Amino acid sequence: MKSKMNKFQVFEHPSMARVAVKAGFSWPALILGVFFSSMGCIVWLLFNRLWRFAALWAAILVIFIFLDSTIRTSIHDTSLQSMFQVALFALFFLSSLVPAFKGNAWKAGKFSALGYSHVRTIRASSSHNAMKMVDQEPQVPAEK
Repeated sequence: MKSKMNKFQVFEHPSMARVAVKAGFSWPALILGVFFSSMGCIVWLLFNRLWRFAALWAAILVIFIFLDSTIRTSIHDTSLQSMFQVALFALFFLSSLVPAFKGNAWKAGKFSALGYSHVRTIRASSSHNAMKMVDQEPQVPAEK
């Protein structure tokens, strides 16, 4: 059986370990975001050390909780209240999908900001295999 090959961006740092980040869609972020909503997104963001985005998602969660509470206490017409809550839930659910589509790009940006340089993008079955493939490539001597 042939394994699926994904694109990985390989980054190097002068004094730190090489890293590979999958390009494109993040299935773990989708699964956590869909099944655990914003809390799942926050967990995925924290696990990947995307601190600013985790703080942003925590703020979004607080805003959604505040809006839900406001809708429940301020609107007395049950049909109007239901309509606002469905719209709020749809917006809440859609916001939980954003890390699945953008999370890996955020990770790559994080490594660039930390001083890593992009070595190349390579197709491999895993991040570990992507880094091994880069290690096995012949090194071209730098021009003087």
